Amino acid sequence: MTEEQRNAYERKAELFVGENYVYYEKQWRGRMMQQNFSSWNWAAFFFPLYWLVYRKMYLEGVIFGLISLLGAIFPGIGLIMHILVGIYANSYYRKMELKVLAQTTQLTEWEAIQYIKKHGGTNVLGIFVTFLIMAFLGFIVVGIALFPAGEKDNNSLFANSKTFTTDNFTTFER
Repeated sequence: MTEEQRNAYERKAELFVGENYVYYEKQWRGRMMQQNFSSWNWAAFFFPLYWLVYRKMYLEGVIFGLISLLGAIFPGIGLIMHILVGIYANSYYRKMELKVLAQTTQLTEWEAIQYIKKHGGTNVLGIFVTFLIMAFLGFIVVGIALFPAGEKDNNSLFANSKTFTTDNFTTFER
């Protein structure tokens, strides 16, 4: 790779990553030819779903969310998933970066910049949308747990509660 090609690649890579380019460049340095490598990403470990969406890896975020649902059935899967995402996040993000930049080789400079901006960078709004979706799903699960419908006997948490009674309520009849 010539110096001019390297500089063009660096400019595109910086455009793809955005503000944290220095961090990712340091993580990726010396690993140009490695397919998979492991390094640690704390943000991806603690908030994997939000990190994936923030880095515009939407399909991976959905897959992570679906696999994480298994954590409700098999304890420990959630922790394992967090660890795996924390270890391989930088490597996978590098693959995404290389793929996007490779797709710009036949484009004009302006088209390449637009393509990189669309598929790279970050999505702060995605974090909020993901949070709202997760909150909505949480409300649905809690609603189903507290107020089951269609059963002959009411088994909701409130209906069987000894402290929650309707004796203290006044009803108005017409």
